[in-house]
Amino acid sequence: MYFLFLLFSLVSHYVSTAHAIPISSQCTNTEIRQSWFLGECLTGQDSTTRIKSAVYLANKVANDDGDLKWKADGSYDSSCSECSLIEGGATLNCSCKTAWGSKKGSRVAGTINLDEHISLYDGHLLSNLSGTPTPPSSLSNYPIPSSFSYSFGGTAHCFEPSDSNKTTTCPWNVPCSDTSNSGWMFDGPITCYAPVIYFPIHHQFANLKIVGDGAWEVLAYDNEVCAGEPMGVVRPEDKGVCKGFERLAKAVTVRPAFNGDPQ
Repeated sequence: MYFLFLLFSLVSHYVSTAHAIPISSQCTNTEIRQSWFLGECLTGQDSTTRIKSAVYLANKVANDDGDLKWKADGSYDSSCSECSLIEGGATLNCSCKTAWGSKKGSRVAGTINLDEHISLYDGHLLSNLSGTPTPPSSLSNYPIPSSFSYSFGGTAHCFEPSDSNKTTTCPWNVPCSDTSNSGWMFDGPITCYAPVIYFPIHHQFANLKIVGDGAWEVLAYDNEVCAGEPMGVVRPEDKGVCKGFERLAKAVTVRPAFNGDPQ
């Protein structure tokens, strides 16, 4: 009986920890590109099978007086540059600006151990900064893009935020077409965003178009907090095409369709 209890405990421990594996000893060809950490990492199936995946760091790391620290929406990339990977490819090293009047000087070297909040889950690089992630059920057929930059836009209707029924003039509005420009530019995933240009005018879209090198998925919502089910989806195969909705889109979530952390 004791043997069975011990065996069950060992199996339970293995199951609970098998999906979260440090990246430093399992990944090769790691690199930093546009604040994304990329690597080709072992899946655990055998000693050779790897997945190339990526996780966005700009919304997880902050510059605190030259020190890199974990923080949601940290935006370290706005004040740090010349970033590289050191110590086996799992430590981020950047030249970072210091706070005004800091005794450290104007710039210092900031480092952070990525193993602290980025792990392998079934071979996928994912962050656990906001909780244990759920790994994808299957591999994406879309490659990691050469550039993570993308933009979206569409035919907009503008409203005062204090009165969603009161229309106002859009400060920027180009009717969506296959050749029109997209006004909102990003490099990483978006949890929820209500598009604005000149605050506080809020843009709501009758249609949306996404343009970029990579494969991205846009979820459109009829509320500004991305609550409930999306009313429409712009999929990677819709890239460059205006996708219309039955109701106005007030906010969007954008997530990678390639093997990238959606957070």
